[in-house]
Amino acid sequence: MLPGQDASPTPDISLAAVMERGAVRTWFQPIVSLKKKSLFGVEALSRGVLGETIIPPSALFALPADAQQRVDLDRLCRRRALEAFAPIHVLSKELVLCVNIDAGIIHRGVVGSGHLHGVTHKLGIRPENVVIEINESRVAEVDALAEFVDIYRRSGFLIALDDVGCGYSNLDRIPLIKPDIIKIDRSLI
Repeated sequence: MLPGQDASPTPDISLAAVMERGAVRTWFQPIVSLKKKSLFGVEALSRGVLGETIIPPSALFALPADAQQRVDLDRLCRRRALEAFAPIHVLSKELVLCVNIDAGIIHRGVVGSGHLHGVTHKLGIRPENVVIEINESRVAEVDALAEFVDIYRRSGFLIALDDVGCGYSNLDRIPLIKPDIIKIDRSLI
């Protein structure tokens, strides 16, 4: 069974239990360069795990009741992804890790916290090996998004726009963000 697939109905779960136990695991999806015919990197897929129960992403990310809980869960997922990637980074310095950020948490109160930079530094991962994936259509404060991108880009992180062309994605934000990578939604292909 694949991570996130429902084998049975999800039992009653709580964000408190997930956070208290750090009950998030990371699986990696390979990203292959067709040009080089080799592995380019991996994308982190976060799943909640309580005992034998895998919590699908739709259920996991529906747990936070307020903005601070969303920030805390997002940071836990990113930390777990970086912890899982650290041994890979030691063996292969050229591979990149693509890690999603809940774009809904990008606002003035969070921008510039340095959380992601601190975790990568502590784990010995070079920022240039981390791609921060943002679904910009979920960002409420465009100025905060621009500041967030600027701070992390100056620190060496790569920036990707995810699901471009899907839903309410604003193509006019591409020149604002100047992403290193654009992940086009399959509906455009």
